[in-house]
Amino acid sequence: MRALPLLLALSACGKGGDDSGDAGTDPSLDTPAAELVMPDLDGVDIDQSFADALEIALRSNTQVAWAGHTGSLARQHTGCPDLYVGPPAALVDDDQIAEDASGTSWYDDCTTPGGLFYRGLMYWEATATGEGDPEDSAGQTATGRRSLIGAGVVGDETDTRFQFRGDATDSVNRVTAPGYERWTYSSAIAATVSGLDAFDPIAALTPGGWRADLYTYASGG
Repeated sequence: MRALPLLLALSACGKGGDDSGDAGTDPSLDTPAAELVMPDLDGVDIDQSFADALEIALRSNTQVAWAGHTGSLARQHTGCPDLYVGPPAALVDDDQIAEDASGTSWYDDCTTPGGLFYRGLMYWEATATGEGDPEDSAGQTATGRRSLIGAGVVGDETDTRFQFRGDATDSVNRVTAPGYERWTYSSAIAATVSGLDAFDPIAALTPGGWRADLYTYASGG
């Protein structure tokens, strides 16, 4: 919330033209734009607000969504939800995924004996490969990729354990050799994510979740 006044200030906009608010379809370049009134920023730590917003952006990645997804699946009961090999037909019909995709999915509207409900559908897949020897001068290369797509919610009468709508993919590449290590990580997510399995209600920067359309890339070693 500390970042909100700054974001509002940066996104403020107005129309040029007369006082009627009708900018017309062919505004004159000679007409000066309406003067924008800056919000009151007294008491706002601009540097800290920027740092907070940047930290939230860096944490808005596929890792968060995947952790919530796997946490919610750990509570499944036999037959709830129904699990399938391959994608749900609804995702194939919407051209969101290929019919021959080889991942796993759940598609259901059910409640476990413990009162946990699964509603909607989720599809996920993951691959990993490796070659070489980390003790050899040529080194070892390891890569991994995973993706999550769907629209589902898992919860009970009290809490939402995990809710996801959209798609998310991330990948990692690591090269290891004697005296050398290099890794890269990338995440592309366009989704709404929330729920206790993804966000700690006390420690999370955004305990209520987030909605993001964000690409992140990091490297090191």
